[in-house]
Amino acid sequence: MNEQLSSAIAIYFSDRRGMFWERGEKALFAAYQAAVASELLSRIENLKDRTLSIGNRFRHLGYDAAADAVEEALREERPELSNEAIESLAWYWSYCSR
Repeated sequence: MNEQLSSAIAIYFSDRRGMFWERGEKALFAAYQAAVASELLSRIENLKDRTLSIGNRFRHLGYDAAADAVEEALREERPELSNEAIESLAWYWSYCSR
């Protein structure tokens, strides 16, 4: 398991109120040295893009079924991530797909 990336994802998405990305970025830079935080933020941004791309495959499903399908696809594609990280990315898809 990639504990550092999983932890960073959990930190980034820990405050799920509107504008979470601003608080998430601040939280990353508070938790990690600047160079590490920058690298992790880049990887999280890539995962956010990938999550939305995965979600496009399930547009034909209802909202709840699509959310479940996105989470399952992420689990298959990114087995190195923790459950909390996968659930956070699936939440992100749900947030963007409301």
